[in-house]
Amino acid sequence: MSIKRFGAAAAVFAAAALLPAAASAAGNPQVVRVDPTTGAAKTLAGGAPFTHLGGLAFGPSGTLYVANQGPVGPSPRGAGIYSLAAPAFAITPFAASAPTSDPAAVVASGTTLYSLDGDRVLAVDTVTGAQQVLSSGGLYDQLGVDPAFGAVSGRTLYTTASTTCASAEGGGAYVIAVDTVTGDQSLVKRFGCRALGGIATTPGGPLVVAVGGSVVELDPATGASSTLSSGGALKSPQGLALDASGDVIVADAKSGVVAVAPGGDQSPYTAPGAIVGASGVAVGADGGIYVAEAGPAPGLKATAASRQRFRRSGIALTLRPSRSATVSYTAAITIAGRQGFAKSAAFKGVEGRRAARVKLPGQVNDRIARALRQGRKVTAKLTVRPQDARSGSVGKATVLRVRLVSA
Repeated sequence: MSIKRFGAAAAVFAAAALLPAAASAAGNPQVVRVDPTTGAAKTLAGGAPFTHLGGLAFGPSGTLYVANQGPVGPSPRGAGIYSLAAPAFAITPFAASAPTSDPAAVVASGTTLYSLDGDRVLAVDTVTGAQQVLSSGGLYDQLGVDPAFGAVSGRTLYTTASTTCASAEGGGAYVIAVDTVTGDQSLVKRFGCRALGGIATTPGGPLVVAVGGSVVELDPATGASSTLSSGGALKSPQGLALDASGDVIVADAKSGVVAVAPGGDQSPYTAPGAIVGASGVAVGADGGIYVAEAGPAPGLKATAASRQRFRRSGIALTLRPSRSATVSYTAAITIAGRQGFAKSAAFKGVEGRRAARVKLPGQVNDRIARALRQGRKVTAKLTVRPQDARSGSVGKATVLRVRLVSA
Protein backbone atom coordinates (compact mmCIF):
# COMPACT_ATOMS: atom_id res chain seq x y z
CA MET A 1 0.00 0.00 0.00
CA SER A 2 1.42 3.37 -1.02
CA ILE A 3 0.64 7.03 -0.64
CA LYS A 4 -1.15 8.43 -3.70
CA ARG A 5 1.25 10.27 -6.03
CA PHE A 6 0.21 12.72 -8.72
CA GLY A 7 1.85 14.07 -11.87
CA ALA A 8 2.40 17.74 -12.65
CA ALA A 9 -0.40 17.68 -15.23
CA ALA A 10 -2.91 17.25 -12.42
CA ALA A 11 -1.76 20.32 -10.53
CA VAL A 12 -4.27 22.95 -11.73
CA PHE A 13 -8.06 22.70 -11.93
CA ALA A 14 -10.55 25.39 -12.84
CA ALA A 15 -12.67 24.92 -9.72
CA ALA A 16 -9.79 25.11 -7.25
CA ALA A 17 -10.07 28.88 -6.83
CA LEU A 18 -13.77 28.57 -6.02
CA LEU A 19 -13.28 26.61 -2.82
CA PRO A 20 -13.93 28.16 0.58
CA ALA A 21 -10.94 28.45 2.86
CA ALA A 22 -12.42 26.48 5.75
CA ALA A 23 -10.93 23.04 6.41
CA SER A 24 -13.11 19.99 6.86
CA ALA A 25 -14.60 19.61 10.35
CA ALA A 26 -14.32 15.83 10.29
CA GLY A 27 -17.31 13.93 11.62
CA ASN A 28 -20.01 16.49 10.78
CA PRO A 29 -22.68 15.82 8.14
CA GLN A 30 -21.08 17.71 5.28
CA VAL A 31 -19.77 17.54 1.74
CA VAL A 32 -16.04 18.04 1.25
CA ARG A 33 -13.73 18.23 -1.73
CA VAL A 34 -10.46 16.33 -1.57
CA ASP A 35 -7.74 18.02 -3.58
CA PRO A 36 -6.33 15.46 -6.04
CA THR A 37 -2.83 16.91 -5.80
CA THR A 38 -2.42 17.25 -2.03
CA GLY A 39 -5.16 15.11 -0.46
CA ALA A 40 -6.31 18.12 1.60
CA ALA A 41 -10.04 18.13 2.42
CA LYS A 42 -12.07 21.36 2.47
CA THR A 43 -15.70 21.80 3.36
CA LEU A 44 -18.07 22.77 0.56
CA ALA A 45 -21.37 22.58 2.42
CA GLY A 46 -22.52 21.55 5.88
CA GLY A 47 -24.86 22.40 8.71
CA ALA A 48 -28.67 22.61 8.60
CA PRO A 49 -30.63 21.03 7.07
CA PHE A 50 -28.09 18.19 6.74
CA THR A 51 -28.53 15.51 9.39
CA HIS A 52 -27.16 12.27 7.91
CA LEU A 53 -25.69 12.13 4.43
CA GLY A 54 -25.56 9.16 2.09
CA GLY A 55 -24.56 8.95 -1.56
CA LEU A 56 -23.94 11.81 -3.96
CA ALA A 57 -23.72 12.20 -7.72
CA PHE A 58 -22.99 14.80 -10.39
CA GLY A 59 -25.74 15.70 -12.84
CA PRO A 60 -25.08 16.48 -16.53
CA SER A 61 -24.74 20.23 -15.89
CA GLY A 62 -22.11 19.72 -13.18
CA THR A 63 -24.53 20.19 -10.28
CA LEU A 64 -23.76 17.97 -7.32
CA TYR A 65 -26.73 16.17 -5.74
CA VAL A 66 -26.59 14.68 -2.24
CA ALA A 67 -29.01 12.43 -0.35
CA ASN A 68 -29.88 13.48 3.19
CA GLN A 69 -31.73 11.17 5.57
CA GLY A 70 -33.50 13.47 8.01
CA PRO A 71 -34.78 12.71 11.50
CA VAL A 72 -37.30 9.89 11.53
CA GLY A 73 -41.02 10.53 11.65
CA PRO A 74 -44.06 10.79 9.38
CA SER A 75 -42.75 14.06 7.88
CA PRO A 76 -39.01 14.03 8.64
CA ARG A 77 -37.68 17.58 8.60
CA GLY A 78 -34.66 17.88 6.34
CA ALA A 79 -35.01 14.53 4.57
CA GLY A 80 -34.55 14.85 0.85
CA ILE A 81 -32.19 15.41 -2.04
CA TYR A 82 -30.24 18.67 -2.14
CA SER A 83 -28.29 20.30 -4.93
CA LEU A 84 -24.93 22.05 -4.62
CA ALA A 85 -23.72 24.24 -7.47
CA ALA A 86 -20.37 25.99 -7.82
CA PRO A 87 -19.10 28.48 -6.91
CA ALA A 88 -21.10 29.01 -3.69
CA PHE A 89 -22.20 25.37 -3.16
CA ALA A 90 -25.32 26.64 -1.38
CA ILE A 91 -27.50 23.87 0.02
CA THR A 92 -30.61 24.04 -2.16
CA PRO A 93 -33.64 21.74 -1.76
CA PHE A 94 -34.17 19.75 -4.94
CA ALA A 95 -36.48 16.86 -4.02
CA ALA A 96 -37.47 17.34 -0.39
CA SER A 97 -41.17 16.46 -0.44
CA ALA A 98 -43.32 13.42 -1.19
CA PRO A 99 -42.77 10.89 -2.62
CA THR A 100 -39.18 11.47 -1.43
CA SER A 101 -39.00 10.49 2.25
CA ASP A 102 -35.79 8.66 3.17
CA PRO A 103 -33.15 8.87 0.40
CA ALA A 104 -30.03 6.79 1.01
CA ALA A 105 -28.22 7.50 -2.26
CA VAL A 106 -28.61 9.11 -5.66
CA VAL A 107 -27.43 7.94 -9.08
CA ALA A 108 -27.32 10.24 -12.11
CA SER A 109 -27.90 9.07 -15.67
CA GLY A 110 -28.53 11.69 -18.33
CA THR A 111 -31.15 14.11 -17.03
CA THR A 112 -32.60 11.52 -14.63
CA LEU A 113 -31.62 11.19 -11.00
CA TYR A 114 -32.43 7.84 -9.39
CA SER A 115 -33.04 7.99 -5.66
CA LEU A 116 -32.81 4.88 -3.44
CA ASP A 117 -35.54 5.69 -0.95
CA GLY A 118 -36.51 3.06 1.62
CA ASP A 119 -37.60 -0.10 -0.20
CA ARG A 120 -38.09 1.66 -3.54
CA VAL A 121 -36.41 3.53 -6.35
CA LEU A 122 -37.59 6.98 -7.42
CA ALA A 123 -36.85 8.67 -10.75
CA VAL A 124 -36.43 12.45 -10.57
CA ASP A 125 -36.15 14.69 -13.64
CA THR A 126 -33.21 17.07 -13.05
CA VAL A 127 -34.75 19.63 -15.43
CA THR A 128 -38.31 19.82 -14.10
CA GLY A 129 -37.89 18.26 -10.65
CA ALA A 130 -40.80 15.88 -11.35
CA GLN A 131 -40.69 12.68 -9.28
CA GLN A 132 -42.15 9.26 -9.85
CA VAL A 133 -41.86 5.88 -8.14
CA LEU A 134 -39.99 3.66 -10.60
CA SER A 135 -39.81 0.42 -8.60
CA SER A 136 -41.20 -0.45 -5.18
CA GLY A 137 -41.13 -3.41 -2.80
CA GLY A 138 -40.52 -6.55 -4.84
CA LEU A 139 -37.26 -8.30 -3.99
CA TYR A 140 -36.39 -5.60 -1.46
CA ASP A 141 -39.43 -6.54 0.62
CA GLN A 142 -39.12 -10.27 -0.03
CA LEU A 143 -35.48 -10.36 1.10
CA GLY A 144 -35.89 -7.90 3.97
CA VAL A 145 -33.37 -5.34 2.65
CA ASP A 146 -33.36 -1.75 1.36
CA PRO A 147 -31.24 -0.46 -1.55
CA ALA A 148 -28.29 1.58 -0.30
CA PHE A 149 -26.02 2.32 -3.30
CA GLY A 150 -26.49 2.16 -7.05
CA ALA A 151 -24.87 2.48 -10.47
CA VAL A 152 -26.39 2.66 -13.96
CA SER A 153 -25.26 0.73 -17.02
CA GLY A 154 -27.43 1.12 -20.12
CA ARG A 155 -31.06 0.78 -19.00
CA THR A 156 -30.19 -1.13 -15.83
CA LEU A 157 -29.74 0.31 -12.36
CA TYR A 158 -27.66 -2.04 -10.20
CA THR A 159 -28.23 -1.63 -6.46
CA THR A 160 -26.61 -3.07 -3.35
CA ALA A 161 -28.87 -4.00 -0.45
CA SER A 162 -27.89 -5.77 2.74
CA THR A 163 -28.56 -6.18 6.41
CA THR A 164 -27.24 -8.52 9.09
CA CYS A 165 -28.29 -12.15 8.82
CA ALA A 166 -29.02 -11.96 12.55
CA SER A 167 -31.87 -9.57 11.75
CA ALA A 168 -35.21 -10.42 13.28
CA GLU A 169 -36.84 -9.67 9.90
CA GLY A 170 -34.71 -11.38 7.26
CA GLY A 171 -31.43 -10.23 5.84
CA GLY A 172 -28.40 -11.05 3.75
CA ALA A 173 -26.41 -9.20 1.09
CA TYR A 174 -27.63 -8.82 -2.47
CA VAL A 175 -27.01 -7.02 -5.74
CA ILE A 176 -30.43 -6.34 -7.27
CA ALA A 177 -30.95 -4.97 -10.77
CA VAL A 178 -33.79 -2.59 -11.64
CA ASP A 179 -34.91 -2.05 -15.23
CA THR A 180 -35.12 1.75 -15.54
CA VAL A 181 -37.85 1.46 -18.20
CA THR A 182 -40.19 -1.10 -16.65
CA GLY A 183 -39.14 -0.99 -12.97
CA ASP A 184 -38.77 -4.79 -12.93
CA GLN A 185 -36.33 -6.17 -10.36
CA SER A 186 -34.03 -9.16 -10.74
CA LEU A 187 -31.44 -10.78 -8.50
CA VAL A 188 -27.87 -10.53 -9.79
CA LYS A 189 -25.86 -11.96 -6.89
CA ARG A 190 -26.16 -12.98 -3.26
CA PHE A 191 -23.07 -12.38 -1.16
CA GLY A 192 -24.13 -14.39 1.87
CA CYS A 193 -24.05 -12.53 5.17
CA ARG A 194 -21.42 -9.94 4.28
CA ALA A 195 -22.14 -6.22 4.48
CA LEU A 196 -22.34 -4.45 1.13
CA GLY A 197 -21.29 -0.88 0.37
CA GLY A 198 -21.10 0.99 -2.91
CA ILE A 199 -21.22 -0.19 -6.49
CA ALA A 200 -19.82 1.29 -9.71
CA THR A 201 -19.67 0.42 -13.37
CA THR A 202 -16.49 0.13 -15.42
CA PRO A 203 -16.36 0.98 -19.16
CA GLY A 204 -17.02 -2.25 -21.01
CA GLY A 205 -16.06 -4.30 -17.97
CA PRO A 206 -17.46 -5.76 -14.75
CA LEU A 207 -19.17 -4.01 -11.90
CA VAL A 208 -17.11 -3.21 -8.82
CA VAL A 209 -18.77 -3.73 -5.45
CA ALA A 210 -17.73 -2.98 -1.86
CA VAL A 211 -18.16 -6.30 -0.02
CA GLY A 212 -17.15 -6.36 3.63
CA GLY A 213 -13.56 -5.08 3.76
CA SER A 214 -12.97 -5.71 0.06
CA VAL A 215 -13.59 -4.35 -3.40
CA VAL A 216 -14.90 -7.12 -5.66
CA GLU A 217 -15.34 -7.35 -9.43
CA LEU A 218 -18.72 -8.77 -10.44
CA ASP A 219 -19.91 -9.98 -13.84
CA PRO A 220 -23.60 -9.00 -13.84
CA ALA A 221 -24.44 -11.48 -16.60
CA THR A 222 -23.11 -14.59 -14.86
CA GLY A 223 -22.87 -13.55 -11.19
CA ALA A 224 -19.21 -14.58 -11.14
CA SER A 225 -17.10 -12.49 -8.78
CA SER A 226 -13.45 -12.12 -7.79
CA THR A 227 -11.63 -9.97 -5.26
CA LEU A 228 -9.87 -6.92 -6.68
CA SER A 229 -8.44 -5.65 -3.38
CA SER A 230 -8.91 -6.54 0.27
CA GLY A 231 -7.69 -5.51 3.71
CA GLY A 232 -5.13 -2.77 4.12
CA ALA A 233 -6.90 0.61 4.17
CA LEU A 234 -10.21 -1.01 3.26
CA LYS A 235 -11.92 -1.16 6.64
CA SER A 236 -15.53 -0.21 5.91
CA PRO A 237 -15.81 0.74 2.22
CA GLN A 238 -18.96 2.66 1.35
CA GLY A 239 -19.35 4.74 -1.82
CA LEU A 240 -17.37 3.86 -4.96
CA ALA A 241 -16.52 5.91 -8.05
CA LEU A 242 -14.07 5.63 -10.96
CA ASP A 243 -11.61 8.36 -11.91
CA ALA A 244 -10.20 9.15 -15.35
CA SER A 245 -7.27 6.76 -14.88
CA GLY A 246 -9.52 3.81 -14.09
CA ASP A 247 -8.78 3.73 -10.37
CA VAL A 248 -11.66 2.86 -8.05
CA ILE A 249 -12.07 5.71 -5.58
CA VAL A 250 -13.39 4.39 -2.28
CA ALA A 251 -15.12 6.38 0.47
CA ASP A 252 -14.22 4.32 3.52
CA ALA A 253 -16.12 5.09 6.73
CA LYS A 254 -13.01 4.40 8.83
CA SER A 255 -10.06 5.16 6.54
CA GLY A 256 -11.24 8.18 4.54
CA VAL A 257 -10.58 8.16 0.79
CA VAL A 258 -8.61 5.31 -0.81
CA ALA A 259 -7.73 4.68 -4.46
CA VAL A 260 -7.65 1.09 -5.71
CA ALA A 261 -5.72 0.64 -8.96
CA PRO A 262 -6.88 -1.81 -11.67
CA GLY A 263 -4.29 -4.28 -10.37
CA GLY A 264 -5.60 -4.02 -6.79
CA ASP A 265 -2.90 -1.80 -5.23
CA GLN A 266 -4.24 0.63 -2.63
CA SER A 267 -3.22 4.29 -2.29
CA PRO A 268 -4.69 6.46 0.50
CA TYR A 269 -5.70 9.95 -0.61
CA THR A 270 -6.31 11.48 2.82
CA ALA A 271 -4.41 11.52 6.08
CA PRO A 272 -5.86 9.42 8.94
CA GLY A 273 -8.71 11.26 10.65
CA ALA A 274 -9.06 13.91 7.95
CA ILE A 275 -12.42 12.48 6.93
CA VAL A 276 -14.61 10.59 9.38
CA GLY A 277 -17.61 8.50 8.41
CA ALA A 278 -17.24 8.85 4.64
CA SER A 279 -20.40 7.56 3.00
CA GLY A 280 -20.59 8.69 -0.63
CA VAL A 281 -18.05 9.73 -3.26
CA ALA A 282 -18.06 11.23 -6.76
CA VAL A 283 -15.32 12.40 -9.08
CA GLY A 284 -15.89 15.83 -10.60
CA ALA A 285 -15.08 17.03 -14.11
CA ASP A 286 -12.24 18.99 -12.52
CA GLY A 287 -10.68 15.74 -11.24
CA GLY A 288 -11.55 16.62 -7.65
CA ILE A 289 -12.90 13.98 -5.29
CA TYR A 290 -16.17 14.97 -3.64
CA VAL A 291 -17.06 13.11 -0.46
CA ALA A 292 -20.11 13.01 1.80
CA GLU A 293 -19.37 12.61 5.49
CA ALA A 294 -22.41 10.88 6.98
CA GLY A 295 -22.34 12.52 10.40
CA PRO A 296 -22.66 11.19 13.95
CA ALA A 297 -23.90 7.72 14.79
CA PRO A 298 -27.66 7.45 15.41
CA GLY A 299 -29.09 7.87 18.89
CA LEU A 300 -31.74 5.67 20.47
CA LYS A 301 -34.36 5.99 23.17
CA ALA A 302 -35.38 2.52 24.31
CA THR A 303 -37.87 1.78 27.07
CA ALA A 304 -39.46 -1.32 28.57
CA ALA A 305 -41.78 -2.00 31.49
CA SER A 306 -39.63 -3.12 34.42
CA ARG A 307 -42.18 -5.81 35.30
CA GLN A 308 -43.87 -7.82 32.54
CA ARG A 309 -46.07 -10.86 32.39
CA PHE A 310 -44.24 -13.67 30.64
CA ARG A 311 -45.41 -14.20 27.08
CA ARG A 312 -44.04 -16.61 24.52
CA SER A 313 -44.37 -13.88 21.89
CA GLY A 314 -41.39 -12.16 23.51
CA ILE A 315 -40.29 -9.36 25.82
CA ALA A 316 -41.91 -6.06 24.91
CA LEU A 317 -39.97 -2.84 24.44
CA THR A 318 -40.35 0.45 22.61
CA LEU A 319 -37.69 1.82 20.27
CA ARG A 320 -37.27 5.40 19.07
CA PRO A 321 -34.05 6.03 17.11
CA SER A 322 -32.99 9.57 16.24
CA ARG A 323 -33.07 8.51 12.57
CA SER A 324 -33.46 5.36 10.54
CA ALA A 325 -31.15 2.71 12.02
CA THR A 326 -30.62 -0.95 12.62
CA VAL A 327 -31.18 -1.69 16.30
CA SER A 328 -29.14 -4.60 17.61
CA TYR A 329 -29.80 -6.19 20.95
CA THR A 330 -28.47 -8.77 23.36
CA ALA A 331 -30.89 -10.52 25.69
CA ALA A 332 -29.52 -12.26 28.78
CA ILE A 333 -31.92 -14.35 30.88
CA THR A 334 -31.20 -15.01 34.55
CA ILE A 335 -33.14 -17.60 36.56
CA ALA A 336 -32.84 -17.46 40.33
CA GLY A 337 -29.60 -15.48 40.20
CA ARG A 338 -27.87 -17.63 37.57
CA GLN A 339 -27.61 -16.56 33.95
CA GLY A 340 -28.88 -19.35 31.76
CA PHE A 341 -29.23 -17.87 28.28
CA ALA A 342 -27.93 -15.05 26.08
CA LYS A 343 -28.99 -14.12 22.55
CA SER A 344 -27.94 -11.42 20.09
CA ALA A 345 -29.93 -10.30 17.07
CA ALA A 346 -31.17 -7.15 15.35
CA PHE A 347 -34.25 -5.36 14.09
CA LYS A 348 -33.85 -4.10 10.53
CA GLY A 349 -34.58 -0.52 9.53
CA VAL A 350 -36.27 0.85 12.65
CA GLU A 351 -37.89 4.21 11.91
CA GLY A 352 -39.86 6.44 14.26
CA ARG A 353 -41.49 5.17 17.43
CA ARG A 354 -41.89 1.42 17.22
CA ALA A 355 -43.10 -1.33 19.51
CA ALA A 356 -40.97 -4.46 19.26
CA ARG A 357 -40.54 -7.80 20.96
CA VAL A 358 -37.40 -9.75 21.74
CA LYS A 359 -38.32 -13.29 20.83
CA LEU A 360 -36.70 -16.22 22.62
CA PRO A 361 -36.30 -19.82 21.42
CA GLY A 362 -39.00 -22.29 22.41
CA GLN A 363 -36.63 -24.24 24.67
CA VAL A 364 -35.79 -21.08 26.63
CA ASN A 365 -39.47 -20.19 26.94
CA ASP A 366 -40.12 -23.66 28.37
CA ARG A 367 -37.38 -23.15 30.99
CA ILE A 368 -38.79 -19.74 31.94
CA ALA A 369 -42.34 -21.08 32.25
CA ARG A 370 -41.15 -23.98 34.42
CA ALA A 371 -39.12 -21.66 36.67
CA LEU A 372 -42.08 -19.30 37.16
CA ARG A 373 -44.34 -22.21 38.09
CA GLN A 374 -41.78 -23.17 40.72
CA GLY A 375 -41.84 -19.62 42.10
CA ARG A 376 -38.29 -18.81 41.01
CA LYS A 377 -37.19 -15.31 40.07
CA VAL A 378 -36.63 -14.68 36.32
CA THR A 379 -35.06 -11.50 35.02
CA ALA A 380 -33.98 -10.30 31.57
CA LYS A 381 -31.19 -7.85 30.79
CA LEU A 382 -31.63 -6.21 27.38
CA THR A 383 -28.74 -4.25 25.89
CA VAL A 384 -29.83 -2.35 22.79
CA ARG A 385 -27.70 -0.30 20.42
CA PRO A 386 -28.50 1.78 17.35
CA GLN A 387 -26.27 1.20 14.34
CA ASP A 388 -25.99 2.93 11.00
CA ALA A 389 -26.89 0.20 8.53
CA ARG A 390 -24.40 1.50 5.96
CA SER A 391 -21.29 2.75 7.73
CA GLY A 392 -21.62 0.47 10.75
CA SER A 393 -21.17 3.37 13.20
CA VAL A 394 -22.66 2.36 16.55
CA GLY A 395 -24.48 4.71 18.91
CA LYS A 396 -24.66 4.63 22.68
CA ALA A 397 -26.09 1.47 24.22
CA THR A 398 -29.12 1.42 26.51
CA VAL A 399 -29.47 -1.29 29.17
CA LEU A 400 -32.97 -2.34 30.25
CA ARG A 401 -33.79 -4.72 33.10
CA VAL A 402 -37.10 -6.57 33.13
CA ARG A 403 -38.63 -8.86 35.76
CA LEU A 404 -40.75 -11.61 34.19
CA VAL A 405 -43.75 -12.83 36.17
CA SER A 406 -46.39 -15.50 35.59
CA ALA A 407 -49.09 -14.58 33.06
